[in-house]
Amino acid sequence: GFVLRLGEKSLRDRLPMPGNPLPSFPDQRFVIADDARRFRRLTPRQRWQQIFALRAWGDRLSGPSPRGDAIRKLDMEAEEAWQAIQRELFARHGR
Repeated sequence: GFVLRLGEKSLRDRLPMPGNPLPSFPDQRFVIADDARRFRRLTPRQRWQQIFALRAWGDRLSGPSPRGDAIRKLDMEAEEAWQAIQRELFARHGR
């Protein structure tokens, strides 16, 4: 029969079976905590660069999505709501 080869091992060799356990993945709580610690060690400029890079990645991901238009519409609505909040705060407490 057909056996798909992945490097030196076949797919059959990689399937979970007795003696061939599933791969283990790190606990996501620890991964997130490590990411947060690394982020807090960044300079303010590096933090903004990371935030903008994440935003750009999200934009690239949503671009070809069949729901891209809906995602962009929700994003614009959230931005408009945030701007309205800022205008109200500046009107009340600004100069």
